[in-house]
Amino acid sequence: MKTVFEGEKWKIDLWFINGKVDLEHRQKNLDISKVKITLKQKEKILEFKKYRQDNKIKVSGQKIYEMVINDGISDLEDFKKKL
Repeated sequence: MKTVFEGEKWKIDLWFINGKVDLEHRQKNLDISKVKITLKQKEKILEFKKYRQDNKIKVSGQKIYEMVINDGISDLEDFKKKL
């Protein structure tokens, strides 16, 4: 679903999956709802998401979180190299 709210474009994904697929997904991917992140990490995630939007780059928000939290990416140049 895509919409504009207060002048900003938003895209919301809804996933409907069964229990087995959910378990496999959680084991394979970072569960961002259970991770504590620092203010600096939050700022980097937002910076990289803005860069993605401005440059029409196809990379998921999940992947951006993983790059910042798991891989320690904190520099825009390193972010670009990982794409």
